[in-house]
Amino acid sequence: MPDPLTYGQLATTAARLTATAATQPVTVSLPADRANADAAGITLLVTVAARHARFLARPFDDDSPPGRLARELSLATTAAQQTLPDPPPVPADRWQQAADTLAVAHDLLTAQLGPAAEHRGPDAWLLASPTAVAAATARLADITLTAAISARELAAHTPANPRPSRAAPRDTTTDLSPAARTLRHLAELAVPASQIHERSSPHGTESALDDVRPLLGDYGAHPLDRQLDHLRLLAHHLSQPDATPNHHTLIAFADLAVLIAGRAQTLATQRATFGRTVEKMRYHDAADQAQQTITAWQEISRSLRDLQSLGTHGQTGRHLTADIARLIDHTTSTAAHGDVRQLPTAFTAIRRAILILPDLASTGIATTSQMIKTGTLTQRTPAGSYRPVPEAHARALRRTYKTAQQASRDVVATFRTLTGPQPLPHQAAYLAQHTAPVPALAPAPTRSPETRPAPTRPTTPPLRTNPTAQPSTATRVEARTDALRIHDPHHGTLDIRNDLLTAALVQREETLKAILRRQSNIHLQGDEPPITLAALVATHAPHELHTAHQPTVPLLFPDTDARPVSPPTPATNTAEAPAAAPQRSPTIDLDL
Repeated sequence: MPDPLTYGQLATTAARLTATAATQPVTVSLPADRANADAAGITLLVTVAARHARFLARPFDDDSPPGRLARELSLATTAAQQTLPDPPPVPADRWQQAADTLAVAHDLLTAQLGPAAEHRGPDAWLLASPTAVAAATARLADITLTAAISARELAAHTPANPRPSRAAPRDTTTDLSPAARTLRHLAELAVPASQIHERSSPHGTESALDDVRPLLGDYGAHPLDRQLDHLRLLAHHLSQPDATPNHHTLIAFADLAVLIAGRAQTLATQRATFGRTVEKMRYHDAADQAQQTITAWQEISRSLRDLQSLGTHGQTGRHLTADIARLIDHTTSTAAHGDVRQLPTAFTAIRRAILILPDLASTGIATTSQMIKTGTLTQRTPAGSYRPVPEAHARALRRTYKTAQQASRDVVATFRTLTGPQPLPHQAAYLAQHTAPVPALAPAPTRSPETRPAPTRPTTPPLRTNPTAQPSTATRVEARTDALRIHDPHHGTLDIRNDLLTAALVQREETLKAILRRQSNIHLQGDEPPITLAALVATHAPHELHTAHQPTVPLLFPDTDARPVSPPTPATNTAEAPAAAPQRSPTIDLDL
């Protein structure tokens, strides 16, 4: 299968073109035409980089790596554009190619957001992930550093303006040509770009953002890739609060998931017949995990058969899933029936297909919860009529979807560890550890620089428990190196990074509950312990923490020179608080 067009591919190509442009030989004295063309080309590249940095820095503080890079680039481009020769020269082709490629990468990411910063694509929520944005910032800082070093070398070989007479003394500030002054302004970016690259590079230069594809699909990609991207976009649209999907579409999603997991099990079993003993065991484990995924999605299909939706959205999903099923069968059927020569190609295709399963599960959780809440999902009675879905059946359906979601993540995690090429490896790694939250239609709240907190890590408050409440079902917490895994009897298993959980625990319980009530896919039982509430907010609505005046984002871009301060006290709620439901005391079980 050909490699799809991705943000990472475009950004890496832009970095390579920048390095190629910077390695062009430089003569002792540059001709004026080349100096002007290079100055215009580097200015164009840095201008595009400044635009991209401002986009990456939107959810974060000005002192974060993308915020500081955007500020430095904006100042440099303003100064450089003012000193360019008049009329502006044509940029050199080698710098123009790098700038054009970076601009395409920028446009690919911006398509994920709408004019009001609403989420238009399924990968929009990654733009608020500090780790993913830090990796993109490190690559952008590397491009800036390469261009700045080249500008410094070109400025040293750019001839000065001729003196008007032999008797006139030479003034170094006025003797510089416009191209030399422009290149000197651009060369000043070397130091801040190097510092920002070092600050962001611990996160690496690759992340889940690298596998973001064009919003409307890559028409040069393999048909299976293209159809899977279309299905993922449709699933994202159906998960919006204003969507009312037809339940037949959800059944089609479940049937496709069963087909994908079933073919994955067949191919993994066949691959287990080859290789060494250790590899055979890993493929057998993958086949077992695929079987668990099949069972989970079959239960969803059975649960939806007796339901009826009043919605009309997503009718094309049934035709789209049928097309994908035919493509999967065409790509993998020969290998599934014993053709060993086609087995590697078929296995790569099925590893690409299973990446859609977590998205289908997240869509099912959001859509069924929304339809039950609005009364558009009904249940068939023995008499043949329909009634609102009972609460017990609704809870069972949500648990079934959460089971399928966890099984889908587990099968992605298991298959990505197997030998052979892994399509979209960064997305696979991210899906194995995270679940995409339901994107919100409202734009993300903005904060003025005056109200932004200092970039310091707050102290973790003690867990608040009710000593008089009788514990019912225990909530179990497993400590990991940089994350916690919380097992809740009602909300399932939640994997949360320590910094996000710390930021959520700073908030009051009323604040956390208010945030969760605004999430259509979360239904509170009323007796959740504080750690469960904080985990749910950190998992499903981390962007909501930005409104609580506490240092959420700066924590994830730590500044080593910052002095620790106490976290700000949240604003008190003057309204009369409702009567609190009895809490269940969490039992902390640390499995180190």
